[in-house]
Amino acid sequence: MSARAASRRGVGRHRYARLLAGLAVGLGALQVIGAGPVSAAPGDITEFALSPDSGPLGVATGPDGNLWFTEGNSSEGGRIGRITPSGTITEFSSGTTADGGDLPGIAAGSDGNLWFTDIFGGRIGRITPSGTTTVFSSGITTGGGPDQITAGPDGNVWFTEYFGGRIGRISPDGAITEYPIPTAHSRPFGITTGRDGNVWFTEQSSDRIGRITPSGAITEFSSGITTDSNPLGIAAGSDGNLWFAEGRGRIGRITLTGAVTEFSSGITSGSDPEGIAAGSDGNLWFTDEDHQRIGRITPSGTVTEFSSGISAHSRLQGITAGPDGSVWFTETIGDRIGRLELPPAPWASLRPAGHDFGEQVLATTSGAQQFTLTNSGTARLTVDVAGISGAHPREFAITEDHCSDSTLAPGESCAINVTFTPFAIGVLSATLTVADDAVGSPHTAALSGTGTPAASSLQLSTGPEPSAFGDPVTLTAQVSTTAPVTPTGSVTFTDGGTALGTAAVDATGTATLTSTALRGGTHEITATYSGDANLQASSATTVQHVNPAPTTLSAKPAQLVVQVPGISGLRLSARLTRAGAPVGGQSVEMRVDGVTACTATTTTDGIATCIAPLGYLLAVTLHGYTATYAGSPDYQPATGHAGLLG
Repeated sequence: MSARAASRRGVGRHRYARLLAGLAVGLGALQVIGAGPVSAAPGDITEFALSPDSGPLGVATGPDGNLWFTEGNSSEGGRIGRITPSGTITEFSSGTTADGGDLPGIAAGSDGNLWFTDIFGGRIGRITPSGTTTVFSSGITTGGGPDQITAGPDGNVWFTEYFGGRIGRISPDGAITEYPIPTAHSRPFGITTGRDGNVWFTEQSSDRIGRITPSGAITEFSSGITTDSNPLGIAAGSDGNLWFAEGRGRIGRITLTGAVTEFSSGITSGSDPEGIAAGSDGNLWFTDEDHQRIGRITPSGTVTEFSSGISAHSRLQGITAGPDGSVWFTETIGDRIGRLELPPAPWASLRPAGHDFGEQVLATTSGAQQFTLTNSGTARLTVDVAGISGAHPREFAITEDHCSDSTLAPGESCAINVTFTPFAIGVLSATLTVADDAVGSPHTAALSGTGTPAASSLQLSTGPEPSAFGDPVTLTAQVSTTAPVTPTGSVTFTDGGTALGTAAVDATGTATLTSTALRGGTHEITATYSGDANLQASSATTVQHVNPAPTTLSAKPAQLVVQVPGISGLRLSARLTRAGAPVGGQSVEMRVDGVTACTATTTTDGIATCIAPLGYLLAVTLHGYTATYAGSPDYQPATGHAGLLG
């Protein structure tokens, strides 16, 4: 760790605190200090004294319109402080850390709470505006050293791990994920969210700027950054670029594509810029840790320094734009909070910072989510236009807009309602963007939702109905949906529990199968659609009646058979056919004068043959015999008649 970092953090304290898995406790007020003097002249600096040995470090504007700051040098341990724009200070200690911890970073989360880091305790803390603290450590590698922290574009909070060389992400409910930085010993320090929807951070030891996507992909940039530049704080500027403080007397600017420009003109030689923040005037403001100055740099690179009103040997560190339009900063050694007055300016907040609409069926519309834009500054806010941008803008729609082309007085709010209508399956995202004349414009809120398959319906028909056994039956299934997609997939046809076959769905949503497997009788035919990436499965059932097929039974003249040895008698034979085709496996009776003489089963060639006793010879000679097929569910009855072969 560098000498600068060592002096700032106080390495004599316990290096690691006992890990906590998520201890929630009430936060008790330690001390309330009355409001200090209020300056009204732009450029004036006012200091507000804290309790001795408090060592304020980070500072951020809270959702309650106050400034919140961390303390790292108190003998009681790390504390969280709150100061109103008029200067009333409340310091809290209970529920932060019990062993002299160092709390360097603080930021307002999208959940309406403040989040802070405990570098030596290896914890992330959350404090509500009403003062309840929860601390989390599960998922943070021991010795990682959580340092600076920021609200991410995805509704989570992101932080640097100074000693561990990692970027951490914590969800509003405390789930932590870590992402190792490719460059070893990088010492990540400052962190902020860029206009591109990614998180950007500085690498103090490796002289790099890093970018991490919400999914965790890291890119590092070093071209254009002076060796041993010591990059520290980083902030998103009103020009859409990222600006960072270099502890070696420079301010750097990096575009979203990675082009770096460094500025040193106007910065006092030997300066040690550390904290940096976008101001309500569209400029960037930074602290000079060692020389008790506040610097201002315009988007074009012009620097102005302010020192009048800042006590000597104060060590300025954290800095932020306040809800009153002023610039607020911490004086670590001086145990003070400072305010640099700026002309009255609008200060806007868009809440919530993001919304997940959850699962929504394809081509259906969710309920509306309301977003509120509030002018929390001291000047009128002029709103230009609200819109949807990002990866999937057509899936999200503004249904009510009371903000565009409006003007809000200080304290006034306007509402925008947004709905989600997925036209694709999977996670979809976009950004609600509100352009106005406040610092940080445009103000954005992350939108997300998950498209799920739409319902499908199936119609099933058969033909001909009824049919005859053995005739082909065509089964037709028609898939339909109200979603604007073309069905794909397949349809499986079954006869009760018996599979008949599967057919693909064509471009019209139709699947057709022809079957000759239906036996005579009544059948319950079911078609089941498989569904596809866009559509849910569905099924339909219908009844198909299969009538017995007509048959023909042709009897042959009887033959006298004398077999010695063997059975002698009359050979009676008949052939059963259906439309000329032989019908096997059917029982045929041979009757003489109405009396069954013998019975036989047709072979595969449709012929049934049996031997009748000789006692029937006279009757057959006089009257002939009749072959009779009684029929079955598959075949209609039939008879045939023949006499005696002479």
